Amino acid sequence: MGKRTAGILVVGLALAGCGGGGSGAGPAPAAVSNGTTAQIGSGVTGTLSLTVANGTGASAKNRSLKFVSPGALSAGVSINNGTVTFADVSASSTLCATAAGVRTCTITVGAPPGNATFAVSLFDAASGGGHLLGSGSNSTMVAAGTPFTVAVGINPIIAAIVSSSPSSFNFTLGTSSSVTVTATFADASGQVITGSGNVPNFLNPLTISFNDPHVTVTPTTLTTPGQTFKVSYDGNPAVASVVTTTVKSNGVTVYTNTIPIPGLFVSRHGIGSIATVFPYQLIVGPDGHLWWAEDNDNMVGSINPAAGNNPVHFATGFAGGHPIGIAAGGDGNIWVNDGGHLIQRFSTAGSMVGGQINVGAGAFLDHMAADQGGNVWYLDIGNSIVGEIDFGTQTVHPFNTVTAAALASLDAITLGPDGAMYFTERAGASAIKHIGRVTTSASAAADGHPLGYMQEYPIPNTSNTIFPTGITKGPDGNLWFLVFDNSGSTATNQFFAKFAPVTPPATINITEYPNIIDPNAFANLVNIAAGPDGNLWIVQGGGAVKIPPANPTGAIAEFYTDNGQIDTYGLVAGPDGNMWFTGLGSAGGNGFIPTTDSVNSFTPR
Repeated sequence: MGKRTAGILVVGLALAGCGGGGSGAGPAPAAVSNGTTAQIGSGVTGTLSLTVANGTGASAKNRSLKFVSPGALSAGVSINNGTVTFADVSASSTLCATAAGVRTCTITVGAPPGNATFAVSLFDAASGGGHLLGSGSNSTMVAAGTPFTVAVGINPIIAAIVSSSPSSFNFTLGTSSSVTVTATFADASGQVITGSGNVPNFLNPLTISFNDPHVTVTPTTLTTPGQTFKVSYDGNPAVASVVTTTVKSNGVTVYTNTIPIPGLFVSRHGIGSIATVFPYQLIVGPDGHLWWAEDNDNMVGSINPAAGNNPVHFATGFAGGHPIGIAAGGDGNIWVNDGGHLIQRFSTAGSMVGGQINVGAGAFLDHMAADQGGNVWYLDIGNSIVGEIDFGTQTVHPFNTVTAAALASLDAITLGPDGAMYFTERAGASAIKHIGRVTTSASAAADGHPLGYMQEYPIPNTSNTIFPTGITKGPDGNLWFLVFDNSGSTATNQFFAKFAPVTPPATINITEYPNIIDPNAFANLVNIAAGPDGNLWIVQGGGAVKIPPANPTGAIAEFYTDNGQIDTYGLVAGPDGNMWFTGLGSAGGNGFIPTTDSVNSFTPR
């Protein structure tokens, strides 16, 4: 054998990032040594010096080195593609010493004379266990009797992206734009790849992709730490409201996130000059047209979404009426109230049918809705009554709310998935607000209670400035409602909520979710409806909120591109796959564009 020669193998890299799985384990061990005492390899004897640091605590002498991950606990060393032997490079190893935050490990190695190739792989567990953190190789000439040194750069394996600059961003619907991003990465041990020193390439390049063709990235592949990439949106309005990015390393997903692209394109149909019409409740008629009540001009409006979208108006015949509520009855007619004590029926051709129905003195009629049998239900705010009208006989059945009349100011009503009618109670000046439930003819038998059996459930929030407004049946089988804060301040008590349908006398379990829209920009929470896209929608002011029923905390705030409405009073899913809403025109100011009173639509996205 030739003269013993000292061989120094310097291995290094600066790693940055925070933990995460994803990288697979390294090659299966082909030898038994852990390197604590035995020599690795044979031939000319030398030493392999391995410096473990994150680049921040290294001395000035070492800062030019390529440091390896502090998460490395074992190193697999192979000489000339021979047996892989594992050395303990943990902080407690007898091979290692730590000074000034830098851990240095010295391993005895042996190599035959000639051109020797040294390969090193790092792992975050003993004896090559756990995850492979990186690997690399290099060759050097080994001569008998002559010291040799070889430096092997460790190419890191990315397990996660832990941060990016900018940390978040979003694009605006219809506006092309781009942003340059720099990401920070981590290996599987949770160590950040800082990029200090001469950092080699990633062992496996990272690929970046988006699930929408209108959002792209350049370049699509990252090969080194600190490399920037540009994300671009082409401005196409067909883009999804949320686009997902996926980053993979060697086919394994190491990062996924979403980019919001808020905004809605609204199709607006003027129906009168500012505040002269005041369109209120909105429904889909049996003819597939949209129908609404017009408070200020004492008329009923209709629009056919499939035939040019030209709105038409029909006089109600009410003396001094202010129509508010509207419903499609089981007789195929449109039922409209006068805001007082009268209800009139219209054919879908717009002609009045039969005489006016009087629900009683002192009535102040608001929203209406039909039950599953086609009977029409109404809210009488003046008398704190929830009433039913048999569509065949026009018989009126009034039912008093349980709460004292002075406190039971009613707002909205809807048919629940259990066949009962549900309504919201503002409760006047009381701090206790309620959700009400009343049995229909169809639900009474299942309940074991007669028609009109009333039950009211308090809302947990007891602020005396709030009151519940819109309510609707959700696509998830729950009832969803809105709560409006009338304090005139920051509207911190505005929220949307859900509960499951119940059979009296059970209580209801209400889950509340905070308002995610700016009340100053989007006005207040009034209307909620299930959309044709399987989501719930809130529409108000200059924008809307899309609520995924399975993920309410992931609700998305949208804005209108024309920002042209202050208040909306009707919202419904149309037969054309769009959401439709009525709007009170704006006189301008505060960023709003002057508009007429209108009925509007947008395509959910």
